[in-house]
Amino acid sequence: MEYRIMVYNVTKKFQREYVKNESALSRTLSFFPLKKHKREFEALRNVSFSVKPGENLGIIGKNGSGKSTLLKTIAGIYECDEGSIEIKGNVVYLTGFGQGLKKRLTMRENIYLVGSLMGLSKNEIKDRFDEIVEFSELEDYLDTKVYQFSSGMVNRLGFSITIYCVSHKNPDIILIDEAFGGGADITFKNKALDKMEELIKGGASIILVSHDLALIKKYCDRALWIDYGGVAKEGDPEEVIRNYLKPDTFEIISDRYKFIYFPLPKVACSSLKTVFANLMEIKPEKDIHKTNFLQVNRIDIKKYPNYFKFCFVRNPWDRILSCYLNKIGKDPNVNNEWFRNGVHREFVRMYGDDIFRGGMSFEEFVNAIGKISDSQANEHFRSQYISLTDSNGNLIPDFIGKFENLEQDFEKICEKINVGPIKLPHLMKTDHRDYKNYYNMRTKEIVAKRFKEDIELFSYKF
Repeated sequence: MEYRIMVYNVTKKFQREYVKNESALSRTLSFFPLKKHKREFEALRNVSFSVKPGENLGIIGKNGSGKSTLLKTIAGIYECDEGSIEIKGNVVYLTGFGQGLKKRLTMRENIYLVGSLMGLSKNEIKDRFDEIVEFSELEDYLDTKVYQFSSGMVNRLGFSITIYCVSHKNPDIILIDEAFGGGADITFKNKALDKMEELIKGGASIILVSHDLALIKKYCDRALWIDYGGVAKEGDPEEVIRNYLKPDTFEIISDRYKFIYFPLPKVACSSLKTVFANLMEIKPEKDIHKTNFLQVNRIDIKKYPNYFKFCFVRNPWDRILSCYLNKIGKDPNVNNEWFRNGVHREFVRMYGDDIFRGGMSFEEFVNAIGKISDSQANEHFRSQYISLTDSNGNLIPDFIGKFENLEQDFEKICEKINVGPIKLPHLMKTDHRDYKNYYNMRTKEIVAKRFKEDIELFSYKF
């Protein structure tokens, strides 16, 4: 099958500066500015997809998820650190209409300037000049300097120049990054959308990045949801958008005791839920995770500033071992209500039969985990910091207990919410004296790299 764009296992890394926390004394005594340290993070991780000739692909995701980085990497503005990108045909990258306009130049001068920047000759711009001016509806301002334009007029001019220059170039591939629409009034916006629709239906392969989901549905053959730098879902636009719009994680809340609990899998979640069901006099279901707790959506937590927010985290090496021991059967022929061919059915539903198999070794399991990004990860092996930080990377809970110190930390929580000492039931813990014996140097490093943020944020060591 022929492709215009082939993106294969692309990873893009950047360095992020931060300042280590220093004591007040050390800051006072320091004669020099605090030293800035750099931390590497992956803006894109193992992204793969393809676009056929004439196909329109929509890309959606939250701010900071990696959408624009992906488009810039495809356009050649960034180089990928790992993986490869194959492009067949000439590419036009559009990132907002109005790029290249100079405020101290007139409208007439800007048309020639931006047109030349987009690769047109003076004669080619002259041939398109009247169409650009007519479409912008700014004929009376041809010799007015752009700094005197309103923002709506700037959008009109920028869109008009770009759309006619792009049409003239007849590109094979068009990359559009949040560049739809333009103009301050609805009449021009509708006219701009109609013109853009002509461009999209002109036969070029299109990648459209937009927060306007209606545009994705209307114009795109497929959609790609990017989350935390990886591909969360790909397929029919309706289905991908439906999954994207699912509510954020729900946490358990108690109005009586004024607390919010963040339940994380593989961190005594069942034990703690059982305790809270009894405490709040809620009848627990046979499967405690199906119990009808009062819940609060993650985005609404800020409405409860005086509630005590807490959670527990777990050493990632220990957590992955626990996941392996509970989700992968030693016998590949085991089939029951929990397992299919020796693999927990939850994993089978999410990954099919390609990644995990019954009887696989621990090293094989760790290798598989290391290749799955957080955006694709089952909740049992997703990085814990994702569930505990806001969009700015700040921790949400007031108290973070350690699974390794579960009973003592839980006593502190009981004191905080003013309930008597409570014994935790059926504690199922991996023997912490033994978990290191499962790892060799290679698997230890795979987990260290895969859960780097958790290890740094929660101060874990092997």
